[in-house]
Amino acid sequence: MSSTTVEVYTSTQVVDVHIVKTRLESEGIECFVTGETLNQVFGGVQGITQGVSLMVRESDAETALRILRDEGYIPECDDHDPITTVGKKHTDLNKQIWTLIGLILLVLMALAIYTYLVS
Repeated sequence: MSSTTVEVYTSTQVVDVHIVKTRLESEGIECFVTGETLNQVFGGVQGITQGVSLMVRESDAETALRILRDEGYIPECDDHDPITTVGKKHTDLNKQIWTLIGLILLVLMALAIYTYLVS
């Protein structure tokens, strides 16, 4: 994948992302999935993951987003949305902090269970 990539689709459902990936690849657009492993490990815990993302080269982003809009995978944008942010999941600092706290709590619980089982 070239240096600059853009997120064009995101979902909490891994299968949905792979369907969209296959669709874009059928048009010759190289893409890859990020966040899949984290979603598989922590997907059942609300708020831990931000979903699974589909990334494309920046040079392919406009074409990919047009295809995804035309076929209803992502909503139409208005004139104020830059092309590289349509369909991109926006997170704020507060949500990221709670995600980190959740991960820390999970690790602490796992350590407590391990300590209990070993002793």
